[in-house]
Amino acid sequence: MEIIRCKRCDMIMDYSPYFKHFYCVVCDNVQHLIKTNFEVIKDMTEEELAKFLHRVAHDDCNTCCDNLSKCLRNNAIEPICSNHYITWLKSEAAE
Repeated sequence: MEIIRCKRCDMIMDYSPYFKHFYCVVCDNVQHLIKTNFEVIKDMTEEELAKFLHRVAHDDCNTCCDNLSKCLRNNAIEPICSNHYITWLKSEAAE
């Protein structure tokens, strides 16, 4: 688990796995642990990343943005898929 410092008093915050947030025992500040899809991918093991890349290679539209019905036009994937990937990578990860 990464070390998070409190934004109010700069003390190291404790993590509560039950509530899934960090809390500061000095000033009672609470900071939720929200990860983007990009951060989740960065934290994957080699095996998890290999499985994810396999899913993307075989079913890219449904793996990331679930946009297959809107994405296909004349049996060709839209050239703006990279925009969908960027949006998906920056979005909050599902638990």
